[in-house]
Amino acid sequence: MNFLRVASAILLLAGATACADTFPSTAPNQEDVVSAPEFILTGGSGSASPLRTRLFPDMCLDVPESIYANGRLLISWSCNLGANQQFLWKSTGEIVPSAKQTMCVDAYTGLGRDGDPIGIWACNGGANQRWTATAAGEIKGIGGKCIGLTSAIRANGTKLTLQTCNASTTQKWDNGGTTPPPPPPPLPPGIAITPSQSIQALVNANPAGTTFILKAGTHLRRTVIPKTGDRFIGEPGAVLDGQGVTTFAFTKGNPPYPSNVTIRSLKITGYAPAVQSGAIDAGGPNTSYGTSGWVIDNNEISYNGEYGIRIGNTTQVTNNNVHHNKRLNIGGVGNNTIVASNEIAFGNYLKAFGINFEAGGTKFVATNGLILRNNYVHENVGAGLWLDNDNINAIIEGNRIDRNGTEGIQIEVSYKTTIRNNTITNNGFADPMNRYGWAWNAGVGVHGSPDVEVYGNTLVSNNMGIVGVQQNRGSGTYGPHIVQNLYVHDNTITQTVGSSGAAQDVGSDAIFTSRNNRWVHNTYHVPSTNRTPFVWKGWTTWALWRSYAQDLTGTLTP
Repeated sequence: MNFLRVASAILLLAGATACADTFPSTAPNQEDVVSAPEFILTGGSGSASPLRTRLFPDMCLDVPESIYANGRLLISWSCNLGANQQFLWKSTGEIVPSAKQTMCVDAYTGLGRDGDPIGIWACNGGANQRWTATAAGEIKGIGGKCIGLTSAIRANGTKLTLQTCNASTTQKWDNGGTTPPPPPPPLPPGIAITPSQSIQALVNANPAGTTFILKAGTHLRRTVIPKTGDRFIGEPGAVLDGQGVTTFAFTKGNPPYPSNVTIRSLKITGYAPAVQSGAIDAGGPNTSYGTSGWVIDNNEISYNGEYGIRIGNTTQVTNNNVHHNKRLNIGGVGNNTIVASNEIAFGNYLKAFGINFEAGGTKFVATNGLILRNNYVHENVGAGLWLDNDNINAIIEGNRIDRNGTEGIQIEVSYKTTIRNNTITNNGFADPMNRYGWAWNAGVGVHGSPDVEVYGNTLVSNNMGIVGVQQNRGSGTYGPHIVQNLYVHDNTITQTVGSSGAAQDVGSDAIFTSRNNRWVHNTYHVPSTNRTPFVWKGWTTWALWRSYAQDLTGTLTP
């Protein structure tokens, strides 16, 4: 489920037709022959049609909420014949929504990278807006790469990315088949729960590993403590509403905590969790208090107090729309957790919490092996993606991070982290603390954290670029909190204002002279009005920046 669902572009995901290389020696009876769906993908026809995937023929490409705006991400959604699911494929190769033909299907960044989000953007003739249909049913674009689903699980709201073509049915489409799509597959067998029934009573009455189907309607003030292996799946229109008084929608209860719980396709709103807890509360103050293996998938989680989701260990948070939660949309402590393909927006929207402590889009603490991948993180009051205090071995990749109030990505008093192939735009211009004039509010800020590598990212129009900041932050679990071995390379940075580099307020030049912090082969686009686009022992010009042996193979252009 996507907040502000853009009008659905009907690119239908069509189920693959199985073929056999050999045939039985005896022909089957005529009544045993079942005709297979016919799939046809035609490019450049100039006529409007839905595009459906060959994986799920009842799913169409969709512009959520019919909002035709630059950067709106396309999703797959149940086909409904709406105008937002109709696309026109021009002879020029551009694919445009039939209801807004000045917008084009667009591979965001224009760099042709795996994981670049697929959305719509004002047509500009770019190579990232031109597509061809292959005989295999692929939509192939910039760099010879294909449009594909981010998940092979059938779910409304699944996003699309640019991918190396691999012949998968997640990359195959149909806009001209003669067989109408089948009805949606039925929900898995399970125990139906109507809004008038107690979810917890039915959980208590059934063994671990039971599947529960929450029927459409509003389930008021329900709290669930699952058993291990339980699955909770919502029918379309199933809502859990805490009405501002119920603490949790789902929580772990007392040890031993339930593991491998699935929560899918629900709208969860109006809960009032305890401080630093979530409406879905899978974790605790440290990893020993966390669950393991919870799957939180394809939900809309919004307008809850504190967090929308608190993670545990090996939690999978995927394909959710988490927005307008009072303190954070997602946060917590856990090992080997993945947060992928979510929309994370408008956290701390009431500005009720101080961003210097904890508020904004996300905040993760003391994680090991955290992966933040292919999320759309935007318009949070505070940081977008924030790792604070003893995180290690994190990977942050393929995210689109836009218009967050403070830093797009903030790595604070943590350790080894890889930040790669993200698109980071327009962050740092709405800091409630008004911290301007120094090295705060960057696209990527590395604060007192060693062994951080930043590469392959595109940064455009942030308050600051990529910045390392050294203050007196003491030590943590894995050593001193210092900026050391910061390796910033092969990024593209457009800076109309602000600077990239490093700064300190501890009275020591070690961050500049003896800690192996280096910028290599980055590309900068800087207007002549920005006279000091770097910071290194103070605000610095390009010539002085290079005199410090930074970016000797880099480039700077207007």
